[in-house]
Amino acid sequence: MRLSTNARLFPDSTSAGDALEFVHEVESAARFVSASPWAWSRFLEFVSELALVGNDVPDALIAAQALDHGATLATFDQGFARFSELQVLDLSRFDF
Repeated sequence: MRLSTNARLFPDSTSAGDALEFVHEVESAARFVSASPWAWSRFLEFVSELALVGNDVPDALIAAQALDHGATLATFDQGFARFSELQVLDLSRFDF
């Protein structure tokens, strides 16, 4: 999904909706292992609800996994604020 929705790589990149449809087709036709069915479901919801594409796609999976584990995500990336349920520790506030 990350690559197919990245407009810098593909001028006619795939939309989030089309990419999700493809994932659902693959998911129904194949067996795969996921650390958590809930996290995978939440990841798909994030991508769909926020119309995430390109480099934002992996953030959705990180956010879903953190939520699944009840973890606080420590990051310099302020883009994680878009996941309102996620507890984020903004490392840019600290002097290292």
